[in-house]
Amino acid sequence: MMDEDLSTVRYIFKGEWKEVENCKVTEFIITYYAVDGSIELFDVKKHRLFLKRNKCHQVSLKDLFVGNSVNIFSRQITITDYGDTITKQRLSVKMQKTFGLIKPDQIKNLGPILEAIHKGNFIIGRIRMINLTREQALEMSESKDDITQQSDAVTHIISGPVVVMELLGNNAIQSWADFVGPADPDEARRSSPSSLTARYGHDTVKNGFFATNNASEVERLLSTFFPERSNPQYQVSSLAARLKNSTCCIVKPHAFQMGLLGPIISSIQKEGFEVTGLRLVLLDHSAAEEFLEIYCTVLPEYPAMVTQLCSGSCVALEISGKDDKAAKDFREFVGPSDPDIAKKLYPNSLRARFGVNKILNAVHCTDLPEDAELEIEYLFRLL
Repeated sequence: MMDEDLSTVRYIFKGEWKEVENCKVTEFIITYYAVDGSIELFDVKKHRLFLKRNKCHQVSLKDLFVGNSVNIFSRQITITDYGDTITKQRLSVKMQKTFGLIKPDQIKNLGPILEAIHKGNFIIGRIRMINLTREQALEMSESKDDITQQSDAVTHIISGPVVVMELLGNNAIQSWADFVGPADPDEARRSSPSSLTARYGHDTVKNGFFATNNASEVERLLSTFFPERSNPQYQVSSLAARLKNSTCCIVKPHAFQMGLLGPIISSIQKEGFEVTGLRLVLLDHSAAEEFLEIYCTVLPEYPAMVTQLCSGSCVALEISGKDDKAAKDFREFVGPSDPDIAKKLYPNSLRARFGVNKILNAVHCTDLPEDAELEIEYLFRLL
């Protein structure tokens, strides 16, 4: 409603906070006030206000969707359900979920594709690079009536890593299907010239993307590829990562929230590096402390660095180069930790282009080549 008075608009959600120290789970009613982005927490079990209405700059309405985890004043709270029917009615279409997949032939264009997805007003709820099994590929084949074409499609989709995504947006299921366009690139270029398939597709097998406008299939695919939504203890075993001759990069929460994932990956790929592993992660405070422990006694910014790294979802990347110097070369490309210094000395570096200050400097990268394998192992196998 265009004339709606924002001062009266509230969105209500149910959420859970699991305390790391004692594994105690606290249930909250979360109220988000649209007029100023403030948040209030009510403790369900104790029947009392836990957090007075306060503005939380790290959380906006687009972050509040069922299944997501958000950091509200250093507490990582998982949104478990809508809190009332009005909120559900308002957001069930506006923040509808769908499933998207980028096929092996277009991983080389991952950055520009993610930029296009962001410009298309889709929100990335989950994303990871995985290796599909033949069984999973068969289930997704778009040409079930043509055995030959089905075989070619399956062979292609398991020929290399794919990127699977949980996307949110207004009427997202149909919107994503329209955004991808027809499966035949020639038809797409005739009828939907601005679609992803028209722009990137080669033929009906190497057409770059998968989309479906079938709601039940979307739900099945999301539960298949993102089962941790219902089981937080689920371990992802199919993550793509080479673990050798590669290095680590993390797109920090502030950069991810600003929609910089696509531009950062585009810059990385233009520089000649490969993205050979990718996953969205939400680190709690103890995990962020552990990961950044090497800086504890070295940098005075360490506490602020930890707070930023666990302030919301971040995206871990495995970066590979043409030789065994990937860690050293990529570290140089990232630039100094202070973006102001980077702009003066290395204006084309990632931090010069995307960083704000020493804490909000867009990305973390492995400093010492000998630590690269450990960081990749931690983010893609142990976490």
